[in-house]
Amino acid sequence: MSPFPTAMVPPNHISLLIADGRRAREWELGLRGEGVEARRLATRGSDAAKGEFWLVVPELQRLAGQRYVSAVLAGKRDLPRSAPLGGGLLWGAALIVLAMAAFVIAGLLTSS
Repeated sequence: MSPFPTAMVPPNHISLLIADGRRAREWELGLRGEGVEARRLATRGSDAAKGEFWLVVPELQRLAGQRYVSAVLAGKRDLPRSAPLGGGLLWGAALIVLAMAAFVIAGLLTSS
C-alpha cells in the first residue's frame, strides 16, 4: 500500500533499502518510530514480481534513517512486528474469550 502511485522516488527523497512486503512494513514502522517519515514504494520489474518494496525517506532524514538501518543490521535494535499483539487487539481477544467462557458456564448451570 504505497502512498505514491508509481515506482519513481519522489522529489527530495532517497531510497534507503528494498524489502519484501512484510519486512517493508516492519522497516516502515521502525523508522517511523524513530521519527523518520519513511514510506513504502512499489518497485518495478523483477523486484515487483517478487513482491518487494523500496523504503524512501526525505533527504533531510537520510542520516537518521541510515543510523536506524545500521543498528538493526548490527543486531543492536529490533524491527517492530507488523501486527503487534497488544493494546486494543489483545484486550478485544481477551474480552471475546471471557464472553465465550461465560456463555459456556451459563449453559452448564441452566441445564442442571
